[in-house]
Amino acid sequence: YRVYKSGWIEQGGISAYTQQGTNISVNLLKPYINDKYNIAFSYQDNISGTAGTTYNIAIRNITAMGFDYQGANGYAGRTIRWSCAGQGANV
Repeated sequence: YRVYKSGWIEQGGISAYTQQGTNISVNLLKPYINDKYNIAFSYQDNISGTAGTTYNIAIRNITAMGFDYQGANGYAGRTIRWSCAGQGANV
């Protein structure tokens, strides 16, 4: 994670892509001031696939301390990289 003098926090991590219906919980190292922060995902395809394949992510239960996500299609076996940015709680 990175904390700026202004209180802005950027943090991220790596976790597994999940099948539809299976939540993965992300607990943040640094809390945000509320649940209004940016969340971005990217993936690494560990299995050869067809060009143009779309990998959907559903984000649920966002709080200042973390969030849940799940895959919205059946592509397990990928590595998800996530990042968050927003105003930190301890300014």
